[in-house]
This record gives sequence, C-alpha cells and structure tokens, in this order.
Amino acid sequence: MSISSIYLLNVPVSEDANGERLVVEEHTDSISGRVRVFYYVASSGTTQAQIDQILADRNTDLTSNLVLTDTAEALYGNDPNYVWQNATNDNIADAARADYRDVPQGSNKRARLANRLLEWISIGRFTDNQIRNKFGLSNPQWTTLKGKMQGLVDAQSVVDTTAGE
Repeated sequence: MSISSIYLLNVPVSEDANGERLVVEEHTDSISGRVRVFYYVASSGTTQAQIDQILADRNTDLTSNLVLTDTAEALYGNDPNYVWQNATNDNIADAARADYRDVPQGSNKRARLANRLLEWISIGRFTDNQIRNKFGLSNPQWTTLKGKMQGLVDAQSVVDTTAGE
C-alpha cells in the first residue's frame, strides 16, 4: 500500500504576487487508484523544502487515514471476510485489542468485537494463539476470556432477536 504524491503545479500566483506560489498536489492511492487533489497558496518566503514537507506530511496523513478506514471496516463492517488492503494483520489485531479493552461499560461494542474475533478464529483469519498473544494472556487466561466472549456474543444475539418485541 502506498500513496504516490506529486506536484501538478508549483508556480508563482502572478507576476506581482510578492512571492506567493500556487501549489497543486496530487495524491494517488496505489491500490484503489483514487486520486486526491489539494490546492493552496504558499505565502511569500515559503521555501521549496517547506513545500516538500507539506506534501510529505499530507502523504503520511492520507496513508494513516487509509489504514484507519480499513481497520474500522474490518472490525465493525458486516463482512468477516473483508479483505483489508491498507492495514496489516498487526494493525487490525492491535486495534481489536485496544478497542476491546477500552470499550465503555454498557456498550454493545464489546460484543461486536468479541463476535468478530471469534468469527476470524472460526474462518482461520487469525489463530487462537495470535489473538491470545495480542491480548497478552496465558493459555488458561485465553480459554477463560474466549468463553466469556462466546457468552457475550450469545447474550447479544438474544438481545438482537428480541428487538422490536
């Protein structure tokens, strides 16, 4: 996964623009082909190195956003077989662990995460050991937590089936 970033334009705004430059950046996602274009006027005194840094920083931000979007879809989307393109297995597992730990009491988010983790183990996306290691647990601790996760998923399923009664 990468974002290629180039200048489409980096020219003086006008002959009498006091050193202001019109900068047009193009950032292309190498996987989806999606192109994002950004326009701005660099103030007088802005060096080429500063303009280059703006381009590099925007590239980093866009790449991070792609990973975050991929991670959110993997964790909370409808398809347990979703193929993430920008995030790594480590990104996904780390996010699942952090979200599972930090979810507020009374939220069904923990049940959704538990369900997704158990689905991934079931379909072979992750192994028990991979998830256990991400959670930093011993085998007996993981067995206990996995049982609690299944109970949580089962309870949430009951709640979901009674909705609207």
